[in-house]
Amino acid sequence: MSHGSSEFIATMYVFAERLRGDYDQAAQRADLTPAQAIVMGLLSEPLPMRDLAERRHCDPSNITWIIDRLERKGLVARSADPSDRRVKRVELTGEGRTRLAQFHRELDQISVLNGLTAAEQQRLLRAVPALHPSDDQPSTTPGARPDAKE
Repeated sequence: MSHGSSEFIATMYVFAERLRGDYDQAAQRADLTPAQAIVMGLLSEPLPMRDLAERRHCDPSNITWIIDRLERKGLVARSADPSDRRVKRVELTGEGRTRLAQFHRELDQISVLNGLTAAEQQRLLRAVPALHPSDDQPSTTPGARPDAKE
């Protein structure tokens, strides 16, 4: 690895830590854990629990743990899939959509990316997939673990 590569990696590591801190802080301000915010962000439409686990690259029990807590807060609802009653689908409630919007507003206010122009943010957004070639979201999203604080 060249010196330039190690410098780039070190810089990206610090940047990622800042992003994670912003994400954690925005989640806390919205009364969510980072894991809860991540899962809620995946629910643009009702999804089977198994699909949530696949998108998070985690064990279904982790998703169940997170969904249990979100359901207690009234932010998501589970229902049987009409085509297969064994499958449980999860969707945001009205309060869940409101809370997710609050989280996004909080994140927009504190993000380290605020120092970039809209065009710079778009260029960065286009470059990131080349660093992590995958069709799905990365499995290392912050807070995606069952031991995260409620």
